[in-house]
Amino acid sequence: MTQPSARWADLAEASQQSYRDGGMPHWRVTPGEVRCTTGICVEDVYSMVRDSGMRVRGVALPAWPAGAATP
Repeated sequence: MTQPSARWADLAEASQQSYRDGGMPHWRVTPGEVRCTTGICVEDVYSMVRDSGMRVRGVALPAWPAGAATP
């Protein structure tokens, strides 16, 4: 079994609403946990953390460096 990707309560309201509207079919929500069923790009994870958790804590992170994922 995969580890939870996030706790539902920690997701931004926009992410929760997108899931409710069917815009994130690759998410599987179980009681209080969110799991990704197809995997997620590191760049997307970084953006979610930067734009939600870190921003709330007042920690400024730069945008994902262009071409960083390309060898």
